[in-house]
Amino acid sequence: MRGGGEGVSSILEDLELVRCDLVRGEVEAVAAALARIEGAARAVSERVGLVEAVAALRGYLALARGDVEGAETCAAGADEGDRELLLAVVQAARGGVPARELPRRWGVAVTARLLAHWVRGEEEVARQELARSLATSPREAAVGFARFVACLGRRGERLPAPWSGLRVEAERVLDGAGLDGWAGRLRRQLGPDPLEVVRALDGVLGAGSDALAAARLERLCRALEVEGLRVSLPGGPTVQVGAPAGEGEELTLFGVTAVASGRPSEVARAALLLVLRQVPLLLGAGEPASRGGGSNLLGASRALARVREEIARWAPLPAPVLITGEPGTGKEVVARELHRESGRRGEFIAVNCAGIPATLLESELFGVARGAFTGADRDRGGLVEAAEGGTLFLDEVGELPVELQGKLLRLLQEREVRRVGATSARRVDVRFVAATNRDLAAAIAAGSFRQDLYYRLAYAVIAVPPLRERPEDIEALAVHFTAELARTFQRPGVRLSAAALARLRQGQWPGNVRELESCLARAVAAARPGEVLGPDRFADVVGRQRSELPPWAEALAAFRRSYFADLLAETGGNRSAAARRAGISRQTLLYHLRELGLLGRGEA
Repeated sequence: MRGGGEGVSSILEDLELVRCDLVRGEVEAVAAALARIEGAARAVSERVGLVEAVAALRGYLALARGDVEGAETCAAGADEGDRELLLAVVQAARGGVPARELPRRWGVAVTARLLAHWVRGEEEVARQELARSLATSPREAAVGFARFVACLGRRGERLPAPWSGLRVEAERVLDGAGLDGWAGRLRRQLGPDPLEVVRALDGVLGAGSDALAAARLERLCRALEVEGLRVSLPGGPTVQVGAPAGEGEELTLFGVTAVASGRPSEVARAALLLVLRQVPLLLGAGEPASRGGGSNLLGASRALARVREEIARWAPLPAPVLITGEPGTGKEVVARELHRESGRRGEFIAVNCAGIPATLLESELFGVARGAFTGADRDRGGLVEAAEGGTLFLDEVGELPVELQGKLLRLLQEREVRRVGATSARRVDVRFVAATNRDLAAAIAAGSFRQDLYYRLAYAVIAVPPLRERPEDIEALAVHFTAELARTFQRPGVRLSAAALARLRQGQWPGNVRELESCLARAVAAARPGEVLGPDRFADVVGRQRSELPPWAEALAAFRRSYFADLLAETGGNRSAAARRAGISRQTLLYHLRELGLLGRGEA
């Protein structure tokens, strides 16, 4: 940097060096240099062109950080050409598609087009635009893409999985062109490369007793972009790789502790929790605690085992989960298991969306600001804030009033909660789990449930089977409930006879687990201490009927499965064609296929 007293020409030369740093994406260096240049500029009298040049660079610096509003402010002082480019991005952030004749300068035109299509909901068009630009002008496109990702980050949004291939190509272009600053910013914005994370996890989880070898953990650190990692086993060794992790984030699960240096991303945190869950098994320490007495999911049926697999898969991830099932199947138990196995340290907060009047539900969920209405004499946080760091369980979410569905959607998108009557929002760290016994596809078709809210809630769908589909679990449930109820009702020694268990196993149980517990409660409450309950205590249990006509729910499920299987066969597996043939949307078709198990694992 040359001294400010050497005149405008010297400062303009320094501005050229700053432009070179900006081309490479060295944002911090640009910010520091511009501060010095502005100080030097105040010492010269001839400032023709200098003010405009500094304003333009300030605008481009703001865009590199994703600050569209800051770029708009700076554009007013820039010259005509730079002002046109900066304002093109500003208009794109409001949905205005810029002209293709924009000057090719630092990929700003690419940023504007991508951002405009994204804001307008034209995500597929944006991906096609980027693919074409990477093929014809790779460096311009890659830099424009990195700036676009920064703008999304500022808006609190992230790119979904279909962008991963383009992201990898953009990183390759930036690395090959020596644009290290842009490459680094892109990686920090998007987080770890999913493909590298999967490969590194496979190296650890597939290594058996060699899972904690230093080389495997070092590769995992590189994939997760953490500088160091320390893993400690209960009563066993501690493995340290990379930089010291003394000030990092600590995660503990089943007695195994991992400390990652710095602030790991959500992907890194989820991956480390997955490793912690599996380490005891890999090292021969037996089943983790989630299969032991801590779990309230009782039973050994294959149907329940599939539910446990889904819980283990989704518990460590921050994604929302939708739990479906008939009334009384234990959807809240599944939600609590998701929270227990997530490793989240906050509370599990449950709210019944059907049990609170619509007029009160908004203030219960979001809280109330002082003066919002008559009687609101103080600020009061809602259930969302109470679940900070934990899990908010929205039971019977299908009954949520339509006017609140939009506010819940915004909460899921922005991760911000605004109290009733407040003028500002506050960030929250909450895991959302919802449950319903309604057919949400039918509710969407009827207009009583928002389709966009469904897709925000249903990142994962866990279907809890009714008790009639897992009769082998009835005995374990009955024994457990009898013991618990005997303690509650002070009936020591009360237990079930073999004949009573056989009678219970033959029950229809349309009310599922809740009905079984209620039936046992009546029997235990009427029993004498030490009594062995016989089948006569359960005379009102209706046995399963053998009939040529199955129950309506079973017949409907069988018809739907047969219909959609035949539909896919007729269209050669083409889901878009199948949806048109059935006269429904592709999203509704995917909902039915997922619910019926006709959608392969990992498919969308």
